[in-house]
Amino acid sequence: MNPKSLICKFWSLVFNAADKTSMLLKNPASTDGELQALDWRTAGSAVALIMNFLRRQGFKKGDRAAILSVNCPEWVFTDLAIQSLGGVTVSIYPNSSAEQVNYVLNDSQARFVFGNDATQLAKAQSGVKAVHFDSIVASLGLAPAGTTRKVIEHFLAFPPKKGPTPIITPVKGDDLATLIYSSGSTGIPKGCMITHANIAGALTALSASGFKLWAYKDRYLSYLPLGHGYERINGMALCIWKGIPVAFSTIDDMKVDIRLVKPTMLCGVPAVWRKIKAGIDDPKDALPAKLNKLGLWQPLLNWSLKQKSGLGKLIADRVVLNKIRAKMGGNLKLLVSGGAPIAPELLAFFNQLGMELLEGYGATE
Repeated sequence: MNPKSLICKFWSLVFNAADKTSMLLKNPASTDGELQALDWRTAGSAVALIMNFLRRQGFKKGDRAAILSVNCPEWVFTDLAIQSLGGVTVSIYPNSSAEQVNYVLNDSQARFVFGNDATQLAKAQSGVKAVHFDSIVASLGLAPAGTTRKVIEHFLAFPPKKGPTPIITPVKGDDLATLIYSSGSTGIPKGCMITHANIAGALTALSASGFKLWAYKDRYLSYLPLGHGYERINGMALCIWKGIPVAFSTIDDMKVDIRLVKPTMLCGVPAVWRKIKAGIDDPKDALPAKLNKLGLWQPLLNWSLKQKSGLGKLIADRVVLNKIRAKMGGNLKLLVSGGAPIAPELLAFFNQLGMELLEGYGATE
């Protein structure tokens, strides 16, 4: 196993930090938004289970398998299983049309397509084997035939007492790890060939250039599509590289989930940061109703952002800025913007709030 690969980092955490938290999951039995921790041992067991499924299907080194799904634990487990077998993960955006899905499947020569939604999987009409995440457990005889059970639910119901013993296929740095396709907005989608060394190099560079995150102490909220290289590398892969717990959400649910998860790091695109700023500029509940009617919030916010030190800064921070940070979970220390250029005033705004916003650049193609 290449010691400088993401796969090596993952399995190192499974074996050496087994009891530490890898993911934070919403507890369906909780009425107050309680989060349930998933340790690295269980994450490794889930990946090993999917590796076992793939092996039984004749999957071998160099084979390609696609993922057509929203962000969820099974997306990550399947990606890691594919790469742990020396295969190539092909990511497909979950909002792709049937024509786009089949183009990517044919062009990438994928043998399988995994997903969380039967309607999405029905788009695949290319002779590729479609696998619903919820069918894997039963197909291995771990649930009654014909039933469905999420991989994550299986391991929450039957927590592993000891770590997995997977047979991992050795990979070299220049072996292909994933194919990430462009959106096709400027023509036929193009598959970007990304090697294990490419991923490791990107993560090493990120770790050395401002991404001062610490395993077990930080937490991340993944809501941008994992089908995009931006979220997959700068978000999910970086968290595996650093051993940081991850929770999953969607763009629609992020406003609520950010208060629940209380992340320390968040990735976004300029449109997300503009939307958040608009909500801060014109909030519905920043002040008591009577004061809101007087239009006092905007002048108070403007005054607070101008305070650089001393008593004014202390008052601004406690009365205004701290409330804003609390609505974003209260723990954010690093924000990342990518996907398009961001206006300098947006960068300045979030930095004035006390949350460092960094702009990144990296074209998929």
